[in-house]
Amino acid sequence: MSPATIEPSWLSSYATGEKLGWAQAVMAYADYYCVDGSADEDPEIEERLIMHRPPMVGYASRTGTRRNLEALAGAEWRLLVSAKGAHRPEGMRYALDNGAWTAYQQGEPFDELAFMSVVEKLGEGADWIVLPDIVQGGLASLEYSLRWKERRQCRQALWIATGLPGARIPAFDDLCRSCQSEHQRDADGSAQTWTEAEDA
Repeated sequence: MSPATIEPSWLSSYATGEKLGWAQAVMAYADYYCVDGSADEDPEIEERLIMHRPPMVGYASRTGTRRNLEALAGAEWRLLVSAKGAHRPEGMRYALDNGAWTAYQQGEPFDELAFMSVVEKLGEGADWIVLPDIVQGGLASLEYSLRWKERRQCRQALWIATGLPGARIPAFDDLCRSCQSEHQRDADGSAQTWTEAEDA
């Protein structure tokens, strides 16, 4: 499996700097004020400002019933729109799931075209996008997701799979450190340092 070569039509304006996304602005702020985590291991640099994190936000899988949508909106929850489902955010804030778990449950391969379709259609307005992964793929899944990470310059989430052997993964620690200001966490929302022996 390799990442698709077609970029969403809306991505180039962010990559060239014509537009600035929320995550890009937060990363620039964090870098400018030295609160991006880069000074964590350098005692010569003092981080004088504290990065204030917003409260946890709830996301629910998309539902078609008006009553449930109203209840979610009333509770200030957001929708998790799957690449394998209906591509409608129902007027709510939302994030995009890659659809890998749904495909796995149905005994189908990951559908890159469905993922690229939902990213093209809804990616620009998404709070974040779950990078493609391989269900129960271990290190192959991590490598696959990291290849996609290199190509997507928007807010992304990396789903951490179970069943990985127990040694440190420097590439993952680097990824987490670089995404710290994007509030990137593993599936259970825990800290950004991770070893292969830990499950999400």
